[in-house]
Amino acid sequence: MDDPDYSDAIAILVVSVSESKPRSVRVNITVPEDMLRKIDNVAKKRGMSRSSFLVHAAQNAISASQDSHSL
Repeated sequence: MDDPDYSDAIAILVVSVSESKPRSVRVNITVPEDMLRKIDNVAKKRGMSRSSFLVHAAQNAISASQDSHSL
């Protein structure tokens, strides 16, 4: 910008933004009542919703499964 040859130049920055959060889909599952109570209690203690807790638990199980297959 200090160069007089570029005093009227315009800089354009193009940024590609991927979808940061995938679309959530409602599902219906069957869970034993006592397990649902345990899930809700642990989720509440962690400040999480039931859905968030279940998604995180699934992610952890999937990661553990993938890690064990890579050994």
